[in-house]
Amino acid sequence: MADYSYDDLDRLLVQVRRIEEHRVKGAEKEIKAAYEELLQELRHYLADTYSQYAEDDQLTYGILQKHGYYARFLEEVEKKINDISPAVKRLIRSTVEQTYAATYNGLVEAVKKSAGALPGFEGLKGCTPDVMRKAVENPISKLTLDDRLEKHRKEIVYDIKQNISVGLMNGDRYSTMANRIKQSVNGDYKKAIRITRTETHRVRQAGEWDSAVETDKQLQAGSSGMRMTKTWRTMKDERVRPAKRYKTKKGWKNGKPGKYDHKSMDGVMLLVDEEFKLPSGATTQYPGGSGVAGEDINCRCYLSYQLKKVSVMNDIASSEQRRKRTQEELQAASEEALEITEKYSTRKSKWSGNVVVDDKKCQEMKVVGQKLWSCDILLKSTASDKTIIHEHLHARSGSYLNMITIIPYSNMEEASVELLAREICSAERIPYDETPKAYVSALREINQIAGIRDTNLDFAISLFGKDIRRRYKWLSGQVDKYLEGHPEDAGQLALLLRHVRGMK
Repeated sequence: MADYSYDDLDRLLVQVRRIEEHRVKGAEKEIKAAYEELLQELRHYLADTYSQYAEDDQLTYGILQKHGYYARFLEEVEKKINDISPAVKRLIRSTVEQTYAATYNGLVEAVKKSAGALPGFEGLKGCTPDVMRKAVENPISKLTLDDRLEKHRKEIVYDIKQNISVGLMNGDRYSTMANRIKQSVNGDYKKAIRITRTETHRVRQAGEWDSAVETDKQLQAGSSGMRMTKTWRTMKDERVRPAKRYKTKKGWKNGKPGKYDHKSMDGVMLLVDEEFKLPSGATTQYPGGSGVAGEDINCRCYLSYQLKKVSVMNDIASSEQRRKRTQEELQAASEEALEITEKYSTRKSKWSGNVVVDDKKCQEMKVVGQKLWSCDILLKSTASDKTIIHEHLHARSGSYLNMITIIPYSNMEEASVELLAREICSAERIPYDETPKAYVSALREINQIAGIRDTNLDFAISLFGKDIRRRYKWLSGQVDKYLEGHPEDAGQLALLLRHVRGMK
């Protein structure tokens, strides 16, 4: 196999990103120049109007009406805004399109240069106009890019005309009216910059991700045994969410916790076609693409990409869950697990509603999670969503017995709960570590041989649905029915049943 370097791939992608950052800065300069030109035009027109119609350097609605010039005045203001809006719109759209195409093609070239000798890259192609158009017009909050730019244009017109109307009602002097116009133009300039930065950031991430997905498809179709992974990265400064600006008596400061949290996402690695689940509950394939304004606007996070061997995919799939989570995050995850398990079991949960996060206690007990006899759920701060689901299933099963009466059935309980927890995670697309467990493998093999249910999920639901004291009896009964027609499998099935038997 040819040599390849993760560092080379990252280094090449950093170069692409720097080029695109310069492109955006250049576009921002042009947008600033356009708004300065608009402000100058409006000031000149305002000065001419004041020189012709103002009385004692004051201009009012009544004065303009007296000269029959009020409607014409507002029309001219709107015309000057409309004259410059198409240029700004074209500039923003052009920047967004060029950014997408450059990052899409940049990842293709970076992969080929860093690992091009690996089999499977022969079919990789650059960005096509159709792919670019779909990506650029990808609706966020039900608005396309053109919709958002048109909405922005209307907001500029409305803001400036409203401020002018207020000034005319107050009889503002020229300097006061000019300052009103300046504030409106500056405010709309900032909105234009925010749109530019948000959109270029989105398509920069989308371009790389779309290209990475195509690369991953080529890898899966080939024989290299590799997959493409993505890792969430932050800028690691005080502006990273959840930090946000807040006002104090001494001015604005950074650092007040916000609803949206990107800081805890730093380092989370997934397969390229899997979705990130953000602490707020939003999901996204890449930073800036969730469609939630609080997650996307002014986001500066980005993805790094690596090629990984298929043999380590289980570790990658579970790495998202190995990060430390706060009490609040684990409480929220537990409440979500309660709802999820309700879809797969009609038995009422006996969970108390409390989550106890105690790393030291978990270490002493050598567990990552445990449903306590108080019906609280004890969790380690790095507990995965699969672990939480596992403990919630115990709350719907083992909690119906006490710590003495459950002993004869404990092995069967653990096997059936773990099997269902894994199958639920697969069905709900929740990443988890498929570490081999003998009793889980035995249950799956029993179902495969005896054909008790069509799928392992249906089998796990049926098995778990039986009272814990009848679970093994039901399973062995299903096996006996199968053996009536297939006695040759008796020895193998007897061995598998011993792995999961809980009753003495």
